[in-house]
Amino acid sequence: MARGRGDRADKAATPTGAKGTPATKATPTKVTPTKVTPAKVKVKQTKVAPPPGKAGSGGLFGKRPKRELEEFDLRAALPFFLARIGIFLVIAVVLWLAAGLPLVLAVLLGLIGGALAGYPLARMQKQAARVEGSTPAPPVKPVKPPKARK
Repeated sequence: MARGRGDRADKAATPTGAKGTPATKATPTKVTPTKVTPAKVKVKQTKVAPPPGKAGSGGLFGKRPKRELEEFDLRAALPFFLARIGIFLVIAVVLWLAAGLPLVLAVLLGLIGGALAGYPLARMQKQAARVEGSTPAPPVKPVKPPKARK
């Protein structure tokens, strides 16, 4: 059973004799509860960053500079692009006519084969298309978030 607040105070007020029996001369004593005041907790004031959507806030960890786009000469890349399309068409037509595969399956396998066979051409295409004066921006270093204070 649950005990109330006064149960313990009554037992403390009656002294016991030998073997837990009440003493013959009981002098009632008044028990006063002690007041406990909680300790005050100091709270550190921390700066709160503005929400990332606010104008001029710079986002959560600062504003990243925009990378400049590299300029390409598309006329120099055109022959390589046509060669890659030709590889795809040859593979698709051979699979469709010679192997007797359905047209949709031949096109899908032609795309996969053309991508694999045209990969070296794609690298040469990109190298040929670069403009001399255009240099790519250096890679942007990722901004590390500040460490939490303990």
